[in-house]
Amino acid sequence: MFMNKRIQPALSLCLTGLFCIPYVLFPGMGMPGENPVLNPTTGAAADKRVASTSKNIRIEVEALNCPVWGYCDAVPQLRFTLSGADLENGGYLLYVVIEDKVYEFTEGGGVINVEETSSEGVKVTYWAESATSAYALADSSFRMRYIPSGRQFVFQLLGEQWLDEIPGGVLVWEMFPSMEIFEYGWAQRITDEEDLYTTIDYTLLAGKLIWEGIVTPKDCPNRGLLANGAADTCGMEAAREKVIEWQNRYNAEIMDAALDSHVPARLLKGMIGQESQFYAKWQMPDEYGLGMLTEHGVDMLLQWNEAYYMKKCGLIYGADYCENGYLNLTDEQQAVLIGYVIQEIGTEKEYHILAEALYASCFQANYIVSYYSDKAPNQVTDYETMWRIAMGIYHAGFGCVADGVSAGWGKGDGSLEWENIQPYLIGDCSSAADYFDKVTLYVE
Repeated sequence: MFMNKRIQPALSLCLTGLFCIPYVLFPGMGMPGENPVLNPTTGAAADKRVASTSKNIRIEVEALNCPVWGYCDAVPQLRFTLSGADLENGGYLLYVVIEDKVYEFTEGGGVINVEETSSEGVKVTYWAESATSAYALADSSFRMRYIPSGRQFVFQLLGEQWLDEIPGGVLVWEMFPSMEIFEYGWAQRITDEEDLYTTIDYTLLAGKLIWEGIVTPKDCPNRGLLANGAADTCGMEAAREKVIEWQNRYNAEIMDAALDSHVPARLLKGMIGQESQFYAKWQMPDEYGLGMLTEHGVDMLLQWNEAYYMKKCGLIYGADYCENGYLNLTDEQQAVLIGYVIQEIGTEKEYHILAEALYASCFQANYIVSYYSDKAPNQVTDYETMWRIAMGIYHAGFGCVADGVSAGWGKGDGSLEWENIQPYLIGDCSSAADYFDKVTLYVE
């Protein structure tokens, strides 16, 4: 993986930013466990904002009768529940706002029947405040979509509390792609390692297995090897069983890393197949391991994947010091941290490093598209294009893909399509043009 470090901008990332909004209070709107009475009043909201936060009160949101991302044959119900020690010290009111509708609950929470939304979904904002004091919980929010799909309905929730249940990348990009893309193929959420089983004829891997004596072709001229070290047809036939075993040895580790890091498992496995053919001992200058990771690649990982950075940095410099951010470390401290990550390549942690690097590229893809289009990715492009951009960043670098997006933006009447980006990935950046296609070819 070649990482172009050019013009990588600093960016403060926040997945769960809490904020306050103006709101109107409507009394007498229902009892817990029932759909509350709905006040349809709209108009200018009063300038009443959350004053402070009670750390002993929590709001939990639960989908009662539908998966948080999938098909739903019933009307979805969301339960909002207040819990915590402070509930005993005074009554709390729980407010939920869905578009222009305001729900108010007492007695610890209540249930809302979800109504059909637009294809873009709606924002759901909720908070709680004390009926006897100024204490309140700062607003939190998520996005929700409930739309017809053939004879069924699709129900999808976009929020960090469901990060382990929703497709990779959608929360970063706040996208609601069609369900079909997650039912099969490269984007499918894999929870059984057998679903990652592949039978690819990796000729370079076969050649290495022959060269090292792991496979011994008995009746092949030149030991079944071509001049470039790959196996010829005879050598590949002799090595096929071992090649299939080799490429599937760590399916469980790949699956676990993908689930933990919130990326599609098939993309992770296909990327390893494309970069190294599951052979870790290639002698490539400044590229390491199964993912051909470079120092620039690790730099990208630490700069853009905040959670991973904090975990690694905290072990060396302490969490309090690391909270200032990766870019506020000295050059020497950054180099130490990069080296600390690289020395884990070749260990059982390598698959997680690669998965976290792919997740970091999702944030960079989000930045690039937002910067050049001046719009959120979900307003200008689709899920597959965002993954093409993200994987192009992983393979060829920020500068290459940024140039392509910059030149390609505007060619599609306000939309960003890969066919308009691809022609501008030239020269040293040309390998990014079909990188996604090569990766997915190995897993579909």
